[in-house]
Amino acid sequence: MVIRKIQSILSLCVLVACFLFTFASPATADGFGSWESRDSNKSYFAETDGFVVSYSYVAEGQTAFVSARTPDNYVRIVQRFTAPGQDMVSESLTLPVRAGDTWEIKAYDTATTVVQWIPIERY
Repeated sequence: MVIRKIQSILSLCVLVACFLFTFASPATADGFGSWESRDSNKSYFAETDGFVVSYSYVAEGQTAFVSARTPDNYVRIVQRFTAPGQDMVSESLTLPVRAGDTWEIKAYDTATTVVQWIPIERY
């Protein structure tokens, strides 16, 4: 009998704690925002966490060098590729970026580079 009362009281305490926790803190959820086009060889400031996705390609006989940089010009990713005897060669990269960081996709030589940013939004 005493054990059942203790179990009932503990169950009620857990229920009240869950209720208070659920309604005392604001609801947040993370999700992706909309894709946004960006330019290569230009620095951007990330207001939110997110990802940079870059797609680069070169035509036959051309060489490309692409790098992804974050604060203090620190190189995070480097790609160098050539299209010897092929119509086209392409490479892509994905760079996670923290809110507050500055990032840049540098494209050298003859690379045609498409850069996209997708932020992580908090609701």
